[in-house]
Amino acid sequence: MIYLLLAASYRSSPVREEFGEYIEIDELNVSDQLKDELRLWSDNYQPVIYLDMNSRKNISNEITELDLKGIFLAGRLASEMGGDVKVKYYSEGLLKFIP
Repeated sequence: MIYLLLAASYRSSPVREEFGEYIEIDELNVSDQLKDELRLWSDNYQPVIYLDMNSRKNISNEITELDLKGIFLAGRLASEMGGDVKVKYYSEGLLKFIP
């Protein structure tokens, strides 16, 4: 079983092995469409990473939208990579895992 984590990050890729290295989006064995969606989602989430908790509360609706998209993308990532891959989602906006 392969365990991956999808989370917005300071790095260029939001995907990494759960307890290991980041995986560049272009190295993922998924469709080009999903790669593009991962890039766009990550780019849209970047500004949140730099905010303090009070500022994050002021944009909670935006964070919810980003997290819903991220959860959806995590499911697609697992699906496109095959049955032996599990993907966890971490909300950078809420600073917690979301099942």
